[in-house]
Amino acid sequence: MKMPGFTKRLLNNLAPTGKEYVKWDTESSGLSGRIRPTDRKVFFRECRTLEVRQIKLFTWSYCRLPINLGHKEARSYLAKRDKGEDVTTTRSKARKAPTTKKLAERHFKKHVIPPKKPFSVSRDYRSRERLIVPVFASYKIKVFAQFRGVSPKSFRRIA
Repeated sequence: MKMPGFTKRLLNNLAPTGKEYVKWDTESSGLSGRIRPTDRKVFFRECRTLEVRQIKLFTWSYCRLPINLGHKEARSYLAKRDKGEDVTTTRSKARKAPTTKKLAERHFKKHVIPPKKPFSVSRDYRSRERLIVPVFASYKIKVFAQFRGVSPKSFRRIA
């Protein structure tokens, strides 16, 4: 008899034990759930990269996303894999993308330091470090690419 896949009732009845354990979904291949002793349920999609390395991709946490949306997301991973797309390379490229902090440093070295006097440079550096970097430092450049077609005046209104 085939075991049912992950359902809401099954996941609610998975009781925590003294140790962390893994439960596999029978409907969707490569989908597993890790149940922790604290009763936190985290689900993973196991997949292979194009280099045939097996990895676990975090899919969702049970308390944040219902099971049907988790299944949908897991199926989208499988569909991407079947199309020949490597999910891990797109994720690693996004992680390695330059941040606005690096862009600000490059802009500062190239366009601010050469034409200005040292006092003005130090004042600009201080204001950049106090105002701009704390807010936008971790943002990737791709976030700001959506404003590429927008005029500077309207960009000031948006920001």
